Amino acid sequence: MSFVNLSLLLGGVLVSAPIILHLAMRQRPKTMVFPAVQFLRQRRESNSTRLRLRHWLLLFLRCLAIAAVVVALARPQVASARVGDWVTLGGLSAVTLALAGVAVFAAATRRSKAIVYGFAGGAAAAALAGIVLLASALGASSGVAIGDRQAPGAAVLVFDTAPRMQYRNNNQTRLEAARDTALWLLRQFPFDSQVAVLEARPQPPVFSLDLAAAKKAIERLAPTGVPRPLTEVLIDAIELAKTSELKRREVFVFTDLSQAAWPSDDVAAVRRALSEAEDVALYVIDVGAEQPMNVGLGPLSLSGQTLTKNSPLQVDADVFSLGMSGERTVELLLEESDASRPTIRDGQLLLPTAHPRGREIVTVAPGEATRVSFQIQGLELGVHHGVVRLTGQDGLPADDERHFTIDVRQAWPVLVVKPRGGTARFLVEAIAPYELRQTGQASFECHTIEPADLLNQELTNFAAVCLLDPGPLTPDVWQRLHEYCTAGGSLGVFLG
Repeated sequence: MSFVNLSLLLGGVLVSAPIILHLAMRQRPKTMVFPAVQFLRQRRESNSTRLRLRHWLLLFLRCLAIAAVVVALARPQVASARVGDWVTLGGLSAVTLALAGVAVFAAATRRSKAIVYGFAGGAAAAALAGIVLLASALGASSGVAIGDRQAPGAAVLVFDTAPRMQYRNNNQTRLEAARDTALWLLRQFPFDSQVAVLEARPQPPVFSLDLAAAKKAIERLAPTGVPRPLTEVLIDAIELAKTSELKRREVFVFTDLSQAAWPSDDVAAVRRALSEAEDVALYVIDVGAEQPMNVGLGPLSLSGQTLTKNSPLQVDADVFSLGMSGERTVELLLEESDASRPTIRDGQLLLPTAHPRGREIVTVAPGEATRVSFQIQGLELGVHHGVVRLTGQDGLPADDERHFTIDVRQAWPVLVVKPRGGTARFLVEAIAPYELRQTGQASFECHTIEPADLLNQELTNFAAVCLLDPGPLTPDVWQRLHEYCTAGGSLGVFLG
């Protein structure tokens, strides 16, 4: 096939003209906004904004939970004097986060700008105050990162070794519980730390040579019969910690928190010592039992520690109860006179044989004290040792016994020098009544003479000399009286 005028075929392009006109002139759809659709669209945008806000809040809470776990595992610690600053800093941080959260919520929900700017400004002010307080706290710190366990420090371990620390609960005494806790704590210290072990026993406050020496000192801890006040030991510990050149200084107190260990007057002295040592951190570790139960004896009351022959001995004691009620038996025993005892054999203390001289049954109630009394007659001359004992068992055996010692001797000889023609009856009756003299229970044995017989008496045979309304005495008499008093005798002069 062939065309005469091939170039005219290009006119076929004009076929596109009607197509373009068709597309250009077709009717287009009109946009119509229905009120219900507009409400749904606004609702969707509001829900989307609220959902995004919840997602951000959930993300913040998750991050905060992880940060809290990290801080808890890091175990931060601060100086005792700076605890208030860190608590205030925590409160400012919480206020800052709360105000910032409200500002973000107000901005997301398109509240007024005044509300948004108000809460944002409050958050900024709280944050600025927190930054200033943080800088102050860090500037006053010892220079050791908070909770830095790897930094060597000076630690003083104070142990309450009073007899009450022998209270047994869950098959463990309070002192054993303190020892176990201290040994665990000792393993947490870096090897080059300084550690001192102080207890209620009198000892110089010094640091141990190394951790091994401190461990041995802890393992050797034992109850102290006559302990020093715990507050006094604590003040020594604070002063010792201040002498360390290490920047981290800590004092740990292991006690059962009994009220007897913390007298109010002595606690004030501890506060003053802490205020003067702001870089020393104090930790009190409670090793006491939550609900102690015990029955014990209070201090004994004796009618006298020195008695004359045939005089009765009265012993009074208070039985107190803590968390227990019922009947308990109290008995009094006197030891035999045995020159070979007490002695220690095979590591055990052997005491003389004791015989019961009295027994009483008392009813005890929690928080109350019951008095029990014993009276003993016919004690021989000499020194006697005895004990008042509670029978039965409880958590603290240390207060179930109270020991006492008395001395029974002849009546004290007293020389009474009466004036010539006078009488000494009233003085003699005052210090040695007739009824007691007849029964042999008088504490004094009086010998009455006149001044003229004074030079013929051996004054050293008398415990005291009484001059009743004396007249002028010769220099020899005064010299003898002077020598008698110088040797330890007692002289009484009664005028009128």
